[in-house]
Amino acid sequence: MRGCDLFSGMFYVARNPVTNHHMFLLGDAGRRVNVGDVAKSSPNRKAKRISLRLYSSKNKWREQMALLGVSLRETVLSCADAPATPLALVLKRELSRLPYHAPIVVMIHGYRFSPDCAGRDPHRSLFALAPKSDHWKIKSWPRGLGFSDAPSTGLCIGFGWQGFGARADDTARHDFARAYQAAGRAGAALATLLDLIAEIAPARDVDLFAHSLGARVALSGLARTVKGRIGRVILMGGAEYAHVAGDALQRRPRTPVYNVTARSNRLYDLLFQTFAPRQGPCGRTLGEGLDAPHSHWVNLDFDTPGLARLLAARGQQIGPARSPVCHWGFYLRAGTMPLYRSILRERHLWHPRDLAIDWPKTEAETLPRLHLPGLRRA
Repeated sequence: MRGCDLFSGMFYVARNPVTNHHMFLLGDAGRRVNVGDVAKSSPNRKAKRISLRLYSSKNKWREQMALLGVSLRETVLSCADAPATPLALVLKRELSRLPYHAPIVVMIHGYRFSPDCAGRDPHRSLFALAPKSDHWKIKSWPRGLGFSDAPSTGLCIGFGWQGFGARADDTARHDFARAYQAAGRAGAALATLLDLIAEIAPARDVDLFAHSLGARVALSGLARTVKGRIGRVILMGGAEYAHVAGDALQRRPRTPVYNVTARSNRLYDLLFQTFAPRQGPCGRTLGEGLDAPHSHWVNLDFDTPGLARLLAARGQQIGPARSPVCHWGFYLRAGTMPLYRSILRERHLWHPRDLAIDWPKTEAETLPRLHLPGLRRA
């Protein structure tokens, strides 16, 4: 098994076939630009332009929909669930009939998933209400977060991107490094999507729910969005450097971020440090927490005794880890998805300020610095 598969495993599910393409131009005076150009521009740039290609599938358009699939292919965003319909029109339709307090959540997968890969399509696995796979690593995120086919449950958007290197001969180190760079570009596209939602529904907050390398996508989008209203961000086993998260919080200092960690993910934090491109001397990972405390950043370590008491006071309980080493327990462990659902739907219980008061500082664990002899960082 290649080293990169430690992060991924194999996911054998069906691919959503592409049958039709349409162009939709959005921006000032109808001008057009690739998503890739947004990554090079200033985050304060007011004019946003994007090329959107819509494709249809064999599935018929549903009159009732609470789940929307959006994919990034190279520099093009695609809507998987609305045949021959511009993405902006689909969003406008769905947002217009949402109850005022219904949540909007963008889900972001991690390493080794891609909407272009038949066996790893997140729209048919993690993002589906009924996943087309019985693989033990696959579990429906929308259903776990309380979504269904009814618009009254909110709008759940699956954001798919190419989460692995584009070259078949890549080594594990190069494959992950390329995926890491691709995650940054995907963050620029996510920012564009968030801005589009804000143009249609400027009063609505959008929550972000990300796993693994999807945390880099989420944090990049958080830092780059100009108009987007970000409600809460949940990062599960985030594969990113702590100083990148700190930079994002400087741009969005009042956005609550829930950084979920676990002892069973320590090895993957170490692998991230080994295979991800270095960005200067700052090598601290999200698993070790931020370099400095932040009032809207909460570290939730599933294996800390203090967290168990905090969750119990709010009617939540996390089951034991399935394995001493596991990167997928963040959504597979008993009680994890009900916890995330509560954070997003019972918001008054989970304000970072209140969690900071409840958390005993003597038990707030900081992960030790991680080292793996014999391996050098990229």
